[in-house]
Amino acid sequence: MSYQNLSRTYSSDDALLRWRANQPIRSVLVSQTGSEPVTTAEAKAQLSIAASDTAHDTRISRLITAARQKYEHDTQTNLLTATYDDIYDRFYDRMRLTQRLVDAVSSVSYYDASNTQQTLSTDIYELDQSLQE
Repeated sequence: MSYQNLSRTYSSDDALLRWRANQPIRSVLVSQTGSEPVTTAEAKAQLSIAASDTAHDTRISRLITAARQKYEHDTQTNLLTATYDDIYDRFYDRMRLTQRLVDAVSSVSYYDASNTQQTLSTDIYELDQSLQE
């Protein structure tokens, strides 16, 4: 399947539809591990709060997590190690992942005509690292 047809000029709406066609219809965060990129001590130092003053530690920790999550959402880039399930309505030649800077694709599964889950052999697909921004 080719997404470019040189014999036809596509309008910007056509290009947008083609670009969105290979997007997942849903992306689910399965797991996330690691520690926050900023520690409470670093945040307290930036805010000129004494290290011995622990009255705001819980709130500062929550704000650090909220700031990381907002950054990850806005940039579609994870700062912690994360596993996602991206769900598509069908197969495409190229399938855009929801997150950027992907290290690996662990599996590609689908349901066949008899509604039985199948897993593609890793020989059939590859992660194209050159397309990541």
